[in-house]
Amino acid sequence: MKSFLKTLLLASSATAADLYDYKTNGADWGDLTAVPDNKCGAAGKNQSPIDLKTKGWTMKHSNFDNFNKIYTDQTIDATVKWNGHTSQVALTATQLEGNQNLISSGHGADQHGGHTTYEAVQFHFHAGSEHTVDGVRQDIEMHTVHLATATKSGFIAAAMGIMFSVNDYTPGVSEADVAIIDNFFESLEWTNTASNPTVSKIPYGQLMMMFNMRDRWTYKGSVTTPPCAENVYWNVLRTIYPVKQKYVDQFKNQLARKAGLEKTGNWRVTLPLGDDHDPVNLYSNLDLWDTGSLKAPTPVTPAKPAATTPAAGGAATAAPAAGGATAAAPAAAGGQVSLQQQGTIIVQHQGYLQAGAPPMQYPQPQQYYAPPPPVYYPAP
Repeated sequence: MKSFLKTLLLASSATAADLYDYKTNGADWGDLTAVPDNKCGAAGKNQSPIDLKTKGWTMKHSNFDNFNKIYTDQTIDATVKWNGHTSQVALTATQLEGNQNLISSGHGADQHGGHTTYEAVQFHFHAGSEHTVDGVRQDIEMHTVHLATATKSGFIAAAMGIMFSVNDYTPGVSEADVAIIDNFFESLEWTNTASNPTVSKIPYGQLMMMFNMRDRWTYKGSVTTPPCAENVYWNVLRTIYPVKQKYVDQFKNQLARKAGLEKTGNWRVTLPLGDDHDPVNLYSNLDLWDTGSLKAPTPVTPAKPAATTPAAGGAATAAPAAGGATAAAPAAAGGQVSLQQQGTIIVQHQGYLQAGAPPMQYPQPQQYYAPPPPVYYPAP
């Protein structure tokens, strides 16, 4: 864990940035002999980024992920640092000790063999996006780097990638969510290209809690900058969120702090997909993936079963109580009573209470019903 943290610090430091550039967008990084333990070239097996596919990959329903997240706004030493190749914010030690920025993913353990829980340590940006979707690159990609709370099967880190586009974003993002995005980018003070501003608040928690993380791609990959260390549990959100052109321009002005970077961008070329990447499409709405549409996922709204009229000589059927309680059915053939057991899965609603947003409780649960076959018991 400590050695990988040192690798992260190397990859994000100004000194490391002097060892490589983006003139070929990383195509020549495998030849960098000055970078210790370099996995960017032939030595690498499951490198990142990759081209994400909307069809043809393994699909898995996100209900089985048992995914949980908690992220907080940054109010302690919130410094927006230019590290030589990107704009980066380190999540403060005080908040990390309180486990206030983390993800937990059962899918990461079950599918990819890694640990379940990862603590966030920093976030940064790339323009254009490092991952592409069916060959299409977006305007900005934001990465949050997490460290595993325990090492398992070689996995020592996880990354959460979110893509933003000025014009080609996913339809259906609410005005309240757009306001959260605008407030976040405004707080970074990217208009300042002369220093590293320390700001009073970065609404990072509001942003990350708003994102839909149920629909996403996952795979086993690497860090996207030298030395391209591997065994990273990658998560990239399916939803592409809107960003205003002015924020894209401001970030490109940040990139201009290193000569020529605003022209090449700070994205690495996509790498070939190998057997070890094991990519998966996690979905909450199968129609979304089947059609390849970028339509925003629609939560399943369960219908409440109506009370059944009792048969002759039978007891009335009670409508299920809130939360999916079991209801008794009238006598069936053969003197048996059918009990329809209503299975319920509670999924965290990934909204966030924000001034001016529609009233909601946080977190607000949504119910997804999956009734099993009837179970029969002898009639009394």
